[in-house]
Amino acid sequence: MELCEEKSGRRRWATLSQDGQPEDPELLARRLTYQGFGNALAMAFEMVMTPLLFGLGGYGLDRWLGMSPLFTLALSLLAIVGMSAKMWYAYEAKMQAHDAAGPWAPTPTPSATASASAPTVTPSAAEVPSERAG
Repeated sequence: MELCEEKSGRRRWATLSQDGQPEDPELLARRLTYQGFGNALAMAFEMVMTPLLFGLGGYGLDRWLGMSPLFTLALSLLAIVGMSAKMWYAYEAKMQAHDAAGPWAPTPTPSATASASAPTVTPSAAEVPSERAG
């Protein structure tokens, strides 16, 4: 994003297009909306198809081994739990990135920065006593 000045003298933030020209805010909003719809559709498709495919694989195993619907239920449940964990961790990562980019993000204190930049001293091999009995 870049700060642009309009003819009226007002300033506003604008995203630059590929050719370096400021992009229209309305087009940017529309593009971000469509991108959000696409992401939501992909997530919904993944949430439905993954347990379905795992369940079909379990059904095939059950038919091949001549068992009750043990593998069907187990693999479907495994897929549901896996998808839930994936969604949870993706949400957590997005929220951490959002919080780190916001104006409310914590700033490092000077004492923490000074101790982090202090050199660490490690003993050399000659200073470390040997535990071998000789």
